[in-house]
Amino acid sequence: MQEGNPYLEPHVAEQLDISLEWYLSESSVAAVAGFGKWVESFVTTMTRLEDVLHPTTGQPIEDQESGGNVRASRASTRRLTPASATT
Repeated sequence: MQEGNPYLEPHVAEQLDISLEWYLSESSVAAVAGFGKWVESFVTTMTRLEDVLHPTTGQPIEDQESGGNVRASRASTRRLTPASATT
């Protein structure tokens, strides 16, 4: 099962690219370029395994083959900012 986050905000970043070219002749060029990028937030997806619960009892469904519980992956998407990266 996958579900998206309709309230998720996009990536936020500022970037700068600058270059200078000097054509010395028809067959040569001198060039210098620089760039910078400042990222405020990333959009990330986290996946975790959860037990599948029986619809009427609410208890985990047992997998007879493995002896464990039936599990399913669940993904969630969120905006990751520098402040939330440490929590």
